[in-house]
Amino acid sequence: MRDKALSVMGHIVDTMQPIFESSITLPIQESVLDLLFDDFSVNVQAYAEVSFPGGVENLDDHDQDLYPLPSLSDYLAVTLQELREDYRNDNEDAMESVLVEARSTWETTVTTAIEAAIQETVEAVTRSGNRNLPPLPSRSEYSAVVPPELREDIEAAIQQTVVDLVAGLEIHFHHLDKPALGLVELEFATKALNVGDSLMNSE
Repeated sequence: MRDKALSVMGHIVDTMQPIFESSITLPIQESVLDLLFDDFSVNVQAYAEVSFPGGVENLDDHDQDLYPLPSLSDYLAVTLQELREDYRNDNEDAMESVLVEARSTWETTVTTAIEAAIQETVEAVTRSGNRNLPPLPSRSEYSAVVPPELREDIEAAIQQTVVDLVAGLEIHFHHLDKPALGLVELEFATKALNVGDSLMNSE
């Protein structure tokens, strides 16, 4: 029975666990990560139940001396919990890495999008022929030459651009739960509006 116990635990450690780990993609919501580990624990016990004669209860009487393999109870209570904690830590690092990268490129992303929206707005109003507008020497200087009525159009375009950009954050930060995502959206929206204000007030 010891050989059978070795076979069962060897399959769990050497085959089932690597397959399970390969299915995890970080970053991921912490609650989802915990569910994955909970499901894997259930699958391990189910495998042991059907693979060892007499099931898990009988395995417990024959898996205490399988070094270097752990017993099933030790695997579930110690090995798997340590692995879960390692993944929690790695997940936190992955979350932080994504956030740092997004912060580093956000201003450029926002500026590019807002400048494109400004240009599209000016061109649309110009094409309509309803207003006699002076030419814009450059996108960064529009606030000095655009009349007040066009500034309102541009401000509306900027606000809509910020809304669209912030809405896209939910996809980028899919690994965050709603409270954390809300804080990130607030942070990035504030920065985006500041970029818009800076462009609107540039001379």
